[in-house]
Parts: sequence; C-alpha cells; structure tokens
Amino acid sequence: MKKLTQSILAKAFRGELVPTEAELAKAEGRSYETAERLFMRIKRERAAQEGVRGRGRKGTRAKAHI
Repeated sequence: MKKLTQSILAKAFRGELVPTEAELAKAEGRSYETAERLFMRIKRERAAQEGVRGRGRKGTRAKAHI
C-alpha cells in the first residue's frame, strides 16, 4: 500500500493524474497563458500602476512608527 501511495503522489506532482490547463485550452481551442507570462504581465501592470500612483504625490507616504 505504501508503494502505491508513493506512486500516486509522484504522478500527482508530475501532473500526470489530470489534464494540464495547457492541454485543456488546446482541446477547447482557446488561448493559454503560462504561469511565467502571467507573472510577468502582473509585474508590468503593477509597475504601471505604481508609476501612475507615484506621480505628484511626493512626501505623502505615511512614516512608520518605531
């Protein structure tokens, strides 16, 4: 039983038990964004938001109390 549990866990960690999101998207004819691309897009969007929020607000940041 222990060997079976280890085998199932190994397959789960390799993503072999269920179809991946990429496989599902391809089968459904839709686009798929990898985790790496999603992360980079979020990073760019946050940087753009910080740029917009940061303009013209010099010295408005609250100071930390120690």
